[in-house]
Amino acid sequence: MKNAIIAVLLCLALANVAWADSPAPRTFNSMTSFSEGILMYGGIGQDSTVLGDSWLLQYVDMIWVWSRLSEISTPGKLYGIKIFTRSSTDTVYLFGGEDDQGALHNELWRYDQSTLEWILVSDNASSKPTPRKHAACWITDDELYILGGEDDVDFLQDYWKFNFSTMLWER
Repeated sequence: MKNAIIAVLLCLALANVAWADSPAPRTFNSMTSFSEGILMYGGIGQDSTVLGDSWLLQYVDMIWVWSRLSEISTPGKLYGIKIFTRSSTDTVYLFGGEDDQGALHNELWRYDQSTLEWILVSDNASSKPTPRKHAACWITDDELYILGGEDDVDFLQDYWKFNFSTMLWER
């Protein structure tokens, strides 16, 4: 019953979305919520192209409105990425994914809310997770955890931790 109520409320909320300027249909994208709204990045479009766009969904004047964000500085066209919010700082991060050329990535990006651009996080690490897509990610106040995912050959079962204070990865 609880799930049915949530589904009805979600449908009612989406009935008030301004769809005129909205993202193209996609799969393998990622979304997170933060103080400004809901941020969505990348994915694969209906025509199988890999997308590299950022969209922000905000509640404005009693209606949900999509806004396309700057593409000046982005992680690129990626799918299978993970995007998440560090709640203690209200900062959005993006990790990993596969690009439109089939290359896997292991970079960590931060979304700058003041410039509306993505910034590559310098991790000062000689050791970091191997490139991957579809990893499980979760975040605490000061640490990001990465578990598994897949590379070009197999499913991964490794576990990594990134410390935001030291800017270092450890296994």
